[in-house]
Amino acid sequence: MVPSPVSPLAFRSVTFASSSPTTSFRGSLANYGRSATILHGELYGILVAALFATSSPSTPPLPIYSDHLNAVSVLNDALQHPPLPHSWSSLPARSLYRWILSVLSSSHPSPPLLHIHAHTTATDPASLANHHADHLASSAHNLSIPPPPVPLPTFTMDRFTPYLPPFQYIDSHLPTFLLSLLASHAFYDSSFVPLRTLAPTLYDLHPPPPHPYTRASSSFSAVVQLYTRSAHLPTNLTMATRFQDRSMLCRFHCQSLEDAHHIFVNCPTFQHLWDEYSGSLISEVEGTLMHSILPPSMLEHILSVATHLFRDDSSWPLQSSRFYLGLLPPLLPTTVTYQTLPGTSHRLLSRIACSCHLHAIRLAARIWGSVLRHHLSSSSKPVARGPSTRESLLRDGHLTLPPHLTYLLHI
Repeated sequence: MVPSPVSPLAFRSVTFASSSPTTSFRGSLANYGRSATILHGELYGILVAALFATSSPSTPPLPIYSDHLNAVSVLNDALQHPPLPHSWSSLPARSLYRWILSVLSSSHPSPPLLHIHAHTTATDPASLANHHADHLASSAHNLSIPPPPVPLPTFTMDRFTPYLPPFQYIDSHLPTFLLSLLASHAFYDSSFVPLRTLAPTLYDLHPPPPHPYTRASSSFSAVVQLYTRSAHLPTNLTMATRFQDRSMLCRFHCQSLEDAHHIFVNCPTFQHLWDEYSGSLISEVEGTLMHSILPPSMLEHILSVATHLFRDDSSWPLQSSRFYLGLLPPLLPTTVTYQTLPGTSHRLLSRIACSCHLHAIRLAARIWGSVLRHHLSSSSKPVARGPSTRESLLRDGHLTLPPHLTYLLHI
């Protein structure tokens, strides 16, 4: 898939390939529109291989090898224990799973489906065949005449399948897809604060890693970024502007207005955190670039970005750091275009962008966590030790809830 990773609304090109002892085939998933994923490509490759195997006159049938372990496990389990009609209701690309299962089940005996490790130096026939199929699929993106688009398996889709023109048929988990779609629309909405003050095209366009936003056990890092992006982070400047109840200057006694940029980039109180995360990021990026084949000018630019990610520097558009908003400066020099780089460089840049995003969001969370601890330690009242009842906490003002949750205090 090119580019990889890709945001839900972005265009992508997905190709696949299958090989047999006598035939090779590669195709594209252009008919899938923006709903095409790597999983669809892997499953279509298995499907074509299954058609090769079931139409071959050899006895016993030729085995099918795939490097997608999850697909192999799901299909082998379904062959041994046929799934109930509802059991695949949330399975991504389930129409292709059903098609493959019907092809394999129609052959007696059915060809064995086996997993093979990818990207290894093994020289056995199965590994060499898998490497050949991967090469056919990846090189298809550079052909002047693209491979033929394969048809959509509408005959194995759910009876009611959502359809949206840019995405064609939505053959995935619908709630997850809708959440991604809403998040993407919100990001590009003109009412979203950063786009009123920042031009996203000036910054690096690699999508952030999903883990801190969707899979982390604690969402504090993502919440800090959300509040900062929406201008709701309770800095002294924000609170004084809205309520006129405090000084606008930094709570750490800097002679500067306490806005988000000052807290995350300029306040000397957090110098030790900048040094810690900057050193960790530089070490990680240097390790990633150790065996790269990028030209020296690009290596120097990437290291400069990593070195000055948390400080105002000329590597940032407008020379102002915005790491706390989840933005990165361009990872490529202005003289280099993304399209001219080989696929290995794309993956390398994605890894570096992921490292920068993770260090940035964690540093912002550490800094704001320190601000909150300082605020609580300076404003909290001493509470007498010993057992406290809910009524005493309410009476003394030590237990408060937002208005819409106050009913919980009376349960």
